[in-house]
Amino acid sequence: MSSRRLGLAGGAPLIRRSELRTWPRLGLDEVAAVHRVLDRGILAGEDAPATRTLEASFAHWIGVRHALLTHSGTGALQLALIGAGIQPGDEVVFPAYGYVAGPMSASMHGAVPRFADVDRETGNLDPSSFAEVVNDRTRAVVPMQIHGCPADMDEISAIASRRGVVVVEDAAQAHGATYRGRSVGALGAMGVFSLHESKPLPAGEGGLFVTDDDALMELALRARSLGRHPRLSDPLSTVPGHMLRGNEMAAALALSQLPRLAARVAAVQKKAALLRAELEGLEGLRLQRLPRDRTSSWYKVRLELDAERAGVAIPPRALRDLLVRALTAEGVDAGLWQHALLPEHPVFSRRAEPAERFGRAAALLDSSVILFSQRRPLIAQSSEVVRRVAAAVREVWGRRRSLLRLA
Repeated sequence: MSSRRLGLAGGAPLIRRSELRTWPRLGLDEVAAVHRVLDRGILAGEDAPATRTLEASFAHWIGVRHALLTHSGTGALQLALIGAGIQPGDEVVFPAYGYVAGPMSASMHGAVPRFADVDRETGNLDPSSFAEVVNDRTRAVVPMQIHGCPADMDEISAIASRRGVVVVEDAAQAHGATYRGRSVGALGAMGVFSLHESKPLPAGEGGLFVTDDDALMELALRARSLGRHPRLSDPLSTVPGHMLRGNEMAAALALSQLPRLAARVAAVQKKAALLRAELEGLEGLRLQRLPRDRTSSWYKVRLELDAERAGVAIPPRALRDLLVRALTAEGVDAGLWQHALLPEHPVFSRRAEPAERFGRAAALLDSSVILFSQRRPLIAQSSEVVRRVAAAVREVWGRRRSLLRLA
């Protein structure tokens, strides 16, 4: 075991912050694409050329018939909820461990967000918990492909089909991930992606709504433009809608990177495999499990901790927070993805649900650390940096009892 002073004890960090690359990594192709938009002078609109080309190209890349650009991933989800026919009082099911944009979107439609527990290994919506929550008021279910890892979509879809519930995939974090050989985003009635600057296909802000259904595409097209069909001469609003269109510069930025997206995803998957191999055999610590029937985009990298197996007699959350402090002191970008479960947000807590219903989600939150950050994600790092981050994790974890004394 190393005799050096840990960073938490005042020693020099193992990794300099300047060694961690930032994301997105844009070059001359992206600059030229934006310049072409400015030269044309068409900055927005249904028929803006970069927008139309991106929509067609992304739909082909996913393997669906239709895609629509929106101003954000949340905007794309709004279109999907309109497509699902959400009305005030309807219930929409979300995983308890997830991002607030989903249930917030349902609430803005007057619907009631309901929450189900997650699979302890993947962090995704647990089908059996969904089956317990679904009822006659349930209109839609929104599995979030957490951290880029697909949920158990076949099982979720089977339950939804039996109960007449619409499946909306929140694939905001999962560009390029696959489930049983199929592309994420094409597994439900509709799917949504984000083009936020942190995502594998970054365009600052933006989103994409995708579907294979002609009728849903027609409805979404109207809902994206205040309920009016933008490509027909009829100016009347026929369905509820918002102004959810994206802008041409974001479309051009995304389109210029789309040919490289598959290679990006493949590269980050290799880095995740390297990280898993480097961390293999650490008692009580492991990289999150990835089932063999799916691939991940590794948008986030979650370490799972087991205090009992690690032989440290402190509460899981205390161990989690101590590890974050220790890794940060070594120059590793480590932190938490969420600080609370979705049903714990005050905006949703008016409908009280028993905390024990989300025991696996709570355990996951209490016993997880995220490696790399939104600004410095795994996708941006070299293999050498991945090895050095793994070495820092191994050293800190190997000296965890020393950390307890320092704490």
